[in-house]
Amino acid sequence: MAGALVDRYPRMWTMLAADLGGGVATGFLLLLYLLGRLEVFHLYLVSALTGALSSLHWPALSAMLEKKGYARASGMMSLAESLAGVGAPVLAAALLKPLGLQGIFALDLLGIATAVATLLLVPIPNPKPQAQEKTSLLGEALFGFRFILQRPPLLGLQLMFFGVNFLTTMAATVMPAMVLAKTGLSESALALVRSASGLGGVAGGLFLSLWGGPKRRVHGSSWAWPSPAWPWP
Repeated sequence: MAGALVDRYPRMWTMLAADLGGGVATGFLLLLYLLGRLEVFHLYLVSALTGALSSLHWPALSAMLEKKGYARASGMMSLAESLAGVGAPVLAAALLKPLGLQGIFALDLLGIATAVATLLLVPIPNPKPQAQEKTSLLGEALFGFRFILQRPPLLGLQLMFFGVNFLTTMAATVMPAMVLAKTGLSESALALVRSASGLGGVAGGLFLSLWGGPKRRVHGSSWAWPSPAWPWP
């Protein structure tokens, strides 16, 4: 659905909607916290919303790239995310006590405002769609599934990605609880573990950005497989 939406609407507005939606969700949590009404189920709802909105970002970004720049752009995206993963956990642990949770929420809102301002300042190409028979949004989304199903090697690669990402996400979910349980609920220890993982991502992202990856992309995926975002528990 995300790919079909990106094809239908201007990419800048798609990414703006994702960022602004995340800002509204964070503001909602901050308001509930200040009113003393924040419950766990609110986090479930907001996580589902922000997860859905974030799925619009990568299709919109990747649609702006030329084919020859895919690998380097992917490396740069990984580098940016990993750099944030190095500093953000340590900074959050250090600021949690002096600023409190409301201060962390406020910093999150400041980051979202910066992202929105950047999107408004940077020119983003939006090529005219090719002339084609008009179809519904659901029809365009289903076309993507048909395209993959008609190509067994591509389907196999997608299933491999699905399997590894599924298992990696399970590990990522368990890891914070495991670290906190073994360190007496130490936020600093958890921050250091996440920062160490981020350092590995920085090294890999920088290497791929400079190298550009092998000519046969599937070989690069196989050599680096698997590459979980978090250490296995």
